[in-house]
Amino acid sequence: MPDHITKLPEIPVKAISELRSELMGLAIMWIMLYHMGFKLPLFLAPVTAVKMLGLTGVDIFFLLSGLGISFSWHADPNTARFLQKRLVRIAPVFWTLVLFSLIRDSMLTSLALQDMTRFIGLDFLLLGQLDRWFVPAILLCYGLFVIVQKARTCSSLKQVLLLCLAGVLMLDLLLPDSELDHLLILTVRLPVFLLGILIGQHLIEGRAAMLWQSWKLNGALLLGGLALWATVALVVPNPVAWRYGLWWYPTALMAYPVCLFAAQWLTTMRTEGALRTCLRVFGQYSLELYLVHEFIYSLAPHLGINSVAINVWRLPEYLIYFLLSAVLAVWMGPRFARLKLSSKAESALTRS
Repeated sequence: MPDHITKLPEIPVKAISELRSELMGLAIMWIMLYHMGFKLPLFLAPVTAVKMLGLTGVDIFFLLSGLGISFSWHADPNTARFLQKRLVRIAPVFWTLVLFSLIRDSMLTSLALQDMTRFIGLDFLLLGQLDRWFVPAILLCYGLFVIVQKARTCSSLKQVLLLCLAGVLMLDLLLPDSELDHLLILTVRLPVFLLGILIGQHLIEGRAAMLWQSWKLNGALLLGGLALWATVALVVPNPVAWRYGLWWYPTALMAYPVCLFAAQWLTTMRTEGALRTCLRVFGQYSLELYLVHEFIYSLAPHLGINSVAINVWRLPEYLIYFLLSAVLAVWMGPRFARLKLSSKAESALTRS
């Protein structure tokens, strides 16, 4: 068998970890494209499909988060320090953009006491507000990760993850008929997060199941996800699709194959070049980009330019929003990175 055939199964699972920043950059750009408010004519339906599939970027974040924190935990398996690092990374920029959103809303309408719940994510968890929902959702995932690691003292990782998966599937069945049906936007993605944990542990142990590296299997998963998404888009009424989370099952199915093929594509580049540099920078500041672009895009309905017909002509407008979000996020990122807990507080957490 020729060498290039024998190497075919070696799709670089390890490269997903090595190119994590670039893949997160790709994911956040895809999400920002999805959130753009322009509409394209029918003959550009394939481009519209790519735009709508930007939901996959969220699943990629869950996958890469599970993988990344597995390495972080392996380097320092201390619960207090693990959670401290996550909070120091997330809280300052999150609270800053929440404050901006409160200022914006106070200028447009009156605020209620429940608006203060935005600072701790209860507006998503209890009230179903989806602005910035990813932040409280990923913090819950970090808590779940700690539980998984603690449970490993009594059982194997696979058994713990399978038990978590069973619980998640039960939630997916129960939530649509409850007042917390909005949580499906998180629970449908939890298996992807659990998969990221498993992949991370396998990479830490220096092994990777060949099945994960199969071009045929991952190609089938990708095509199957696309077919399922197209079926939902063409057949299922939109209110039903949202209520039962049907939009998110196909993108959850596609997240790993997309990461794998994107990593393979990036590794074929002989030199790093401007594209990989841009993706890496965007990935490094993906949290800032997510929060900043959500805020800037939310201003669009209140700007005078919206008197223009809502069609393809709004594309330049949203490209300006995109670039403005990128500039602000990259400017803000290093400044938030310098924010640390006081040495007294940090030492107290370390001693715990």
